[in-house]
Amino acid sequence: MNMKLNKYNKKRNFKDDEFINIFSGKYKIEKELLDYIRFILHTGLRMEEFMRLDKDSFFEKNGIKLIRVKTAKQKFGNTSEDEMVLHKNIHDLASYDWIDNIKRICKTKNALEHRVNRAIDKVINSKDVSAAHRLRGNFVQIIREYDARKGISEFMPNIASALRHTPN
Repeated sequence: MNMKLNKYNKKRNFKDDEFINIFSGKYKIEKELLDYIRFILHTGLRMEEFMRLDKDSFFEKNGIKLIRVKTAKQKFGNTSEDEMVLHKNIHDLASYDWIDNIKRICKTKNALEHRVNRAIDKVINSKDVSAAHRLRGNFVQIIREYDARKGISEFMPNIASALRHTPN
């Protein structure tokens, strides 16, 4: 996968035990935020892409649950739409209702990012984890590890494109 890495960025992805703690209930993180974290870990959406989801984003085709994602702005302000299959682990999140609830609480991307970071800081008080954005990093890491074991890149050669990364 050809994705540029910033060699000066010292942020790291979450560790497995940190995810166990996040979802343990011990830290009383709101259900909406836990649902957001599960959703992002399974879709790899950027926060601004998540905030663009609406009631028309969720649909089924031939019995398969999908979401329609309006991508983050690209060069010249262009956007596009992608369709993604929802993993069976998040079929309970295959409606707009829970997202609408989050948007009523967090009106902007910055408000959501602040709330997610604050919740995760309860569990991981570390300056080397940039909470909200590293969820996407974990998604990429999971795909890379799966690819190393199963060779999915043979069938999906441009993983960076599938993740809506554009070359700089």
